Amino acid sequence: MRRKTSAPDWPGEIHRVLMSQRVRQVSYVPDAGHKRLIELCQADKGMVAVPLTTEEEGIGLAAGAWLGGERAALLMQSSGVGNCVNALTLAANCGFPLLMIVTLRGEWGEFNPGRSPWAKRRRRCCA
Repeated sequence: MRRKTSAPDWPGEIHRVLMSQRVRQVSYVPDAGHKRLIELCQADKGMVAVPLTTEEEGIGLAAGAWLGGERAALLMQSSGVGNCVNALTLAANCGFPLLMIVTLRGEWGEFNPGRSPWAKRRRRCCA
């Protein structure tokens, strides 16, 4: 008989790691995959949770946080990575750390059917 195990609390674990590493700014484009982590960051009085309209804004915020002596993280969907390719050169050229936590589109009961075939192909070719 198999014992029923509870699902891992990855949002809680990531939040604990962010706190332990003194990350004080977390920016995000609203995302169901990051919902719980966003809520934890919003509730944390030691963090500033900043909603974004585009992922590129988060890269600029992370640069500003670093220049101001703070640590930042950027939460986004995998589809958002492509949206900020040009802005990513800022981190590479200026040499500041950029922590991005990315959820995969096409997973976790994706509502957009156009994303699911991509995820299935990715699992088939990259597993």
